Amino acid sequence: MGTALIQIHTDRDRECRSFATLSGSAVIQLVVTASRASPVASRDARRLYDLLLAEARRAGAQPQPTKCGGGFLPGAAGCWASSHPGPVRRGLVWVSDSQCNSPTVSHTLVPWNFVLPILPHGAPPSLLPAGLTTTAQWCGSGQIANAVPNIMIQSGLSLDAFRIFISYRRDDADAVAQQLFYGLSREHFDVYLDRFCTTPGTNFLERIRFELADKACVVVLDSRDVGQSNWVKGEYGFARSYKLGLIAVDLPGGGRTFGRVGTRCDLRNAACAASFTGSTQLPAPAIDQAVNLIRTQYTAEVARRFRHQRRLIRSAAVLASAAHSLRADGHFDVSGGGSSYVVGATARPPNLESFRSVCEAARAGRPPGKAIVVGPLFAQSNTAGQDIDWLAGATGSVVVDERRVFRAMRRMAGGLL
Repeated sequence: MGTALIQIHTDRDRECRSFATLSGSAVIQLVVTASRASPVASRDARRLYDLLLAEARRAGAQPQPTKCGGGFLPGAAGCWASSHPGPVRRGLVWVSDSQCNSPTVSHTLVPWNFVLPILPHGAPPSLLPAGLTTTAQWCGSGQIANAVPNIMIQSGLSLDAFRIFISYRRDDADAVAQQLFYGLSREHFDVYLDRFCTTPGTNFLERIRFELADKACVVVLDSRDVGQSNWVKGEYGFARSYKLGLIAVDLPGGGRTFGRVGTRCDLRNAACAASFTGSTQLPAPAIDQAVNLIRTQYTAEVARRFRHQRRLIRSAAVLASAAHSLRADGHFDVSGGGSSYVVGATARPPNLESFRSVCEAARAGRPPGKAIVVGPLFAQSNTAGQDIDWLAGATGSVVVDERRVFRAMRRMAGGLL
């Protein structure tokens, strides 16, 4: 598991909050600052900081004590993250005034991985300091909340990489699916669209199952005849069964076939329904509307999957009468039969990072425990399954399919796993 430090350092505020995240084992240090002597910029920076804290909590990150006691002393350069021996991703978000006056925290203070200037509309980028190569973002008055999704992407503060599976009926929505593919890709999403991402000779059913488990969130294009597609109905059913994120985009002529999807983007008036076909493209503003909604709602949607897995583990432990507790890093301590275990879940098919996170936590225990990785093994190809089995053997850990958690928990309760 990782640690996210969300910090504010302006003329008015100096504060730090720490979270255990599900985004890997690295440390993320994200500092929000503002131009000096600018009450408006400082106020917007505070608003942005509060929004980022709320987004982290909504995403399922677990609050934990900070090493500075929350006061963020002595500041960005002296934060313990600067001397952390492991990987650290540092980001500076600079809420600027219209003159781009220098920020409270300098963009040259530490080796930032990214610096994101947020400029008021109308401020020319030429006012930014020389040598600042990162792309700026513009926000209108009272619209600082629009910067949150981009910060989540840049910093890695989201639960995981931003991954999307587009589910659609080609005869209804081929052109729109391609438009969304390109629009989301430009916003740094990892997008699966069968037209572009499946190579000849691939076991199509196996690949679809893997991509669904891997992509965290399914965007369903709810078109006129989408209910006739067994593929789309199957992908929708998979997403609901495994509590993936679900977002629907209502297209012209569509009848909201998948009406149980709560998060929706209504584009039914973006084009004439009578003439809308699979080759019809939507106007660019409509695609932008869909992309913006997906960016805004993505984190809340994928959090459902992590909560589902935690409930699975906790319920299995209760039914198996295994002593258990949720750790600050999101893993579970489980004990039984004189043995101790650290159980961690991965929302996507297990990989090296999944094992590293749980194994490091297990070895750091007193006494050290055995690492148990829970994930969607059913989605693995034969080759990937062999690799995972080898990795589990090499690390002395156990990998468990999430559909078999109770069986594994009974063995843990007896100290037999």
